[in-house]
Amino acid sequence: MCDRTWSHDEALANRPQATIRAEMGRTYDAIVAASGGSRPRYFRAPGGRWSPAVAAEARRLRLRPLGWSVEPADWRRPPAVLITRRVLDGAVPGAIVLLHDGYGNRAATVAALRDILPALAARHLTTTVP
Repeated sequence: MCDRTWSHDEALANRPQATIRAEMGRTYDAIVAASGGSRPRYFRAPGGRWSPAVAAEARRLRLRPLGWSVEPADWRRPPAVLITRRVLDGAVPGAIVLLHDGYGNRAATVAALRDILPALAARHLTTTVP
């Protein structure tokens, strides 16, 4: 499980430490409550924007930082064929692909996965979730 902050504030890295702590802590607590006590293990900074204060709070909560190396910008809702091409162009062993499952209609992302997953398998690349 991964903590991403309560409001996905992409300017979080510029906020005061108290704000950072509240954003991350509120989400952490909600994950623990919703999961029956399981704690998140990872933290992904909104927009990939890290700061020393964000990193320090992640360490305090014992969250491992998580980034990505392939960002097909599916949050902009491009067509599935474009998402597929962007992912497959960047898919190499060890790559971390960023895809979104929220913020509105994700039909193109789901459709792209129907092509992405078999193509990765054909390359002998496996998918994992941290």
